[in-house]
Amino acid sequence: MNIWVATIGGLTTFLSFYGVNQISLQRFCSVPSLREAQKVMILAAPIYVGLQVMITYIGLLVLAYFYYCDPRETGEIRTNDQLAVLFAAKVAENIPGFPGLLLACIFAATLSTVSSAYNSLAAVIYNDYVKPRFGEKHALLVNKVIVFIAGVLSTCLAFSVQPLGGIVRSSVAILGATRGPVVGLFFLGVFVRSVSTRATIISFAVSIATCVFLWLCSVIENPYKDYHMPTNSSAVACQNRPFHQTHLPHSYDASYGPPETFYLSRISPFCYAFIGLVLVFFPAILLSYVFPPKEEGWSSGRRQSLTWLGRPVDKQTELERRVF
Repeated sequence: MNIWVATIGGLTTFLSFYGVNQISLQRFCSVPSLREAQKVMILAAPIYVGLQVMITYIGLLVLAYFYYCDPRETGEIRTNDQLAVLFAAKVAENIPGFPGLLLACIFAATLSTVSSAYNSLAAVIYNDYVKPRFGEKHALLVNKVIVFIAGVLSTCLAFSVQPLGGIVRSSVAILGATRGPVVGLFFLGVFVRSVSTRATIISFAVSIATCVFLWLCSVIENPYKDYHMPTNSSAVACQNRPFHQTHLPHSYDASYGPPETFYLSRISPFCYAFIGLVLVFFPAILLSYVFPPKEEGWSSGRRQSLTWLGRPVDKQTELERRVF
């Protein structure tokens, strides 16, 4: 990962996570006005940035702590996902109750995030697919069943993340490949007024297919399986524990993957969201000339008022002035 991938790809990825997904939008829509939603974003943005800085700093601490004794080489752990847990256990092993407190915090944070995701997923499925066909009869039971099925599927998926490259990489890749095109749809709605429905659908389908193809190539070839941060392990630093494996130097830069692998499979997962955004936004604008928008029920002034440029104040309705 270089500075451009971290900046452009990371910005698009986290925009898809915290800006346009259902979990965030249902919270923005729950406040009384647009101004209040803007206040929420202003207050939340520094917290998100601080959280990512803290996570990065913890990663540096883990690297420094295990620099002279890599637990992967001694066989204490099998995957990189276990490094942070082992680090916390070793640092806090002499503090009574701290490992249990850490475990409780992990479960609390997970349940807090997952509950919002399941709630939004059930709301979308119920309102878009169930309610129009079957009405509101047994609404509570149906939503509970949807949440239960989603929980079972998520648990099953959790056992398959290791073959997919680990928790962080697989989650960033899957969510980036699916949410990047959604960010493109929001960009079209915010910045473009004359894009057609058919052009948007075509570009969105192509974008999703391309991003999923890139993800599958990465999963099949797994070009970064041998990449690791350099350490200087020794038998003395590891208290003479036996070494089960050693990381031999490669004849190529492991941060770019083996040169014999397919070049598309070596694209960083942090780029998937940006690629999805670009493949939706620009092709939809060009295809709108091939498939021009038909006459719609909304007036041109109303359509413009929904874009970022908005509409002149003297042409706004009383409702728009009150809400916006």
